[in-house]
Amino acid sequence: MTEDCGDPCSVREISSLLSKKWRLNLLRAVQTDGPCRFSDLKRRFDISSKVLTNSLNELTDYGIVERTAHSGVHVTYSLTDSGADLLDTVGDLDSWTARSGRKTVPTVLVVDDNPRLNNLFADLLHSDYDVRQACERRQLERQQFEVTDVVVFHYKPRGPIDHSALQSVAKPECDCRLVVVVPTRRHLERLELHHCGHLVLPVTKPELRRCIEHVLDCRADDE
Repeated sequence: MTEDCGDPCSVREISSLLSKKWRLNLLRAVQTDGPCRFSDLKRRFDISSKVLTNSLNELTDYGIVERTAHSGVHVTYSLTDSGADLLDTVGDLDSWTARSGRKTVPTVLVVDDNPRLNNLFADLLHSDYDVRQACERRQLERQQFEVTDVVVFHYKPRGPIDHSALQSVAKPECDCRLVVVVPTRRHLERLELHHCGHLVLPVTKPELRRCIEHVLDCRADDE
């Protein structure tokens, strides 16, 4: 008699769900920014209303995202406990992928305490990288740097996330690389960070991508 080990279909369904375009990015956006309006998500990812509606409805049907109406004026979407658990599991899978050598797309973590600028940098990178975001120090501290290839850090002299928060990333023995975006060149003199590429605002997509590829190439040369 074969022992019933549970219904594997649910695993396949969730895998299929997350493999669909925008699903995982939407989950991470809702996790990073908290309750999000439909218009915020549409603006951030520049996708059609129909695609966004279908994506959010599917995530809601699975109990991963919760839809909340506010006095009939607008609705917001937030991550449920089940959704948070799912993203934790995805993080564990990322770690396994990195350890097994099967990872093919670099993971880039965007660090900026301004959600609008954070989203702007992330939007420049979504088409080429697996993008994560941290808008607060606590979000940064719970990142899994062992599966992060590059951190893009918008440096602000008196910002709530100062460069000391990145010291664990900037150690010479760390395999993660750092790209620092600064307001002016004189700010570079204040930073003493290893494995670091740098850009001065304003930054274009080609410039940011070239800098990321440069630090990744340097890491490959060091290995």
